[in-house]
Amino acid sequence: MTEPKDSDPYLYAEALYGTGHLDQCLEFCELNVGEGEAAPKLLQLKALCLIGLGRAAEARKLLADPLLSATADAAAHMRLAAAFEARGDRDDALTLYDSALRLSPNDPEVWFGRACATQKLGRHDAALADLDAAMERAPGRPDYMLTRVVFLYDAGRVEEGRKYALRVMEAWPTFQRPLEEIMFYGAPIMRLRRAEKLLAEGRLDDALRACDDVLGDDPRGAAALCIKGLCLMESERLPEARQALDEAVRLAPAVAMPYKRLGMLQHRQGDPAGARAAFERALELEPGDAESLFGRAEAKLAQSDRAGALADLRAASADEKWRALSEGAIRDAGLA
Repeated sequence: MTEPKDSDPYLYAEALYGTGHLDQCLEFCELNVGEGEAAPKLLQLKALCLIGLGRAAEARKLLADPLLSATADAAAHMRLAAAFEARGDRDDALTLYDSALRLSPNDPEVWFGRACATQKLGRHDAALADLDAAMERAPGRPDYMLTRVVFLYDAGRVEEGRKYALRVMEAWPTFQRPLEEIMFYGAPIMRLRRAEKLLAEGRLDDALRACDDVLGDDPRGAAALCIKGLCLMESERLPEARQALDEAVRLAPAVAMPYKRLGMLQHRQGDPAGARAAFERALELEPGDAESLFGRAEAKLAQSDRAGALADLRAASADEKWRALSEGAIRDAGLA
């Protein structure tokens, strides 16, 4: 990225940071921090770059700089806290969230940020207390309500979490599916979320180990079997994946997710009829689900049912998350 002449130094540095050019951003900040209005902001960006580059000790020293500490507001502390948290330095993150709360004690987002950081350290009671404080300051936030269900499940307070989830569903019907997924994951929800993250990062062996750890505690965990099935499928261990997903379907026959994962596998195995049947069962359980519509469309295409595939892809495109993918599939298959 080339620096535009006469540009605002902070905006240029922010652009470097936002596009992931951390080394260049750090070098620019070091050269331009100097004096003037942008100096505190450039110091903050310098600290963010150091954190992102794994140089936390240097970042901590920089945070003690009087210029930075005297000018940083709650938003700045939160941004730095989030950067530390992303690197796994949660104690540093909590220290910064504490500072943000001293500066802005009535900001629900600060309470929410600290709640999330605290929860990841396994301090469930403290996390729930912070989350409740956020909800007191911003009542009616559906995302906070969803998070509260996750926290209760992760704390092992399953029955309390289930009852709370049912109350949220009644008040916010559009959140029924994510809440049902949380309840399906059950108490090991955060462990399973980490397994999914490892899978998304391509760390298949680590993701499999994470699933097996959960299944070691509860061999009947259908959600863990679903994720394990995906890991095995991505590892091209298709017969083992089929075994895991068949067991997930057997254990949770009234839940859509195992059928969706089984449909994905059957499509990979070259069994469009089986995939179509699995996605149709998923749609019976979750009518209108875009992922299932898209999967069934792929199966229909494999069966040369172009009209049926087009109808499913158009229906799937009604979901914003699946719109681009569905419209791309329509173009790629020449259905438009």
